[in-house]
Amino acid sequence: ARARFTDVAWLIDAAFQPRQVKYPESAFLYTAWQPLSTGDYAGLVTLVDDAGIEWVSVMQPLNTAQPGEALYGLALPPGIPPGTYHARVQIVRAADESALGTWAATAARNGVS
Repeated sequence: ARARFTDVAWLIDAAFQPRQVKYPESAFLYTAWQPLSTGDYAGLVTLVDDAGIEWVSVMQPLNTAQPGEALYGLALPPGIPPGTYHARVQIVRAADESALGTWAATAARNGVS
C-alpha cells in the first residue's frame, strides 16, 4: 500500500488487525506515514462495503512533523451485515476537512461475520 497525498505525505502501509471481526467488536486499521511537509492535517478512515455504502468513519490528527504510525479504531455499528469491507483512507485539512486525496484499500480488506 503506497499512495501519495499531494505534497503532504506518503501512505506507506495499511492493514486491518484482526482480518475478521464480529459485531460488536471493532476493526482496527494500522497505517504508516512518511510526511512530505508540515501542517495541520488529519487522517480520515472510512469502512466501506462492496456497494460503496459507508458504515463508519474515524478521523484523528496526523503528525506531519516526523514519520509515524497511526491506529484507527472502527467500532462496527449495529446492523452491519456480514460481508467484506475495505478501508478508504484520506488526508484532510483539519480546519475545513477538505480532502487532499483518497486511497481505497483493496489490499486492506476486512471480513465481518
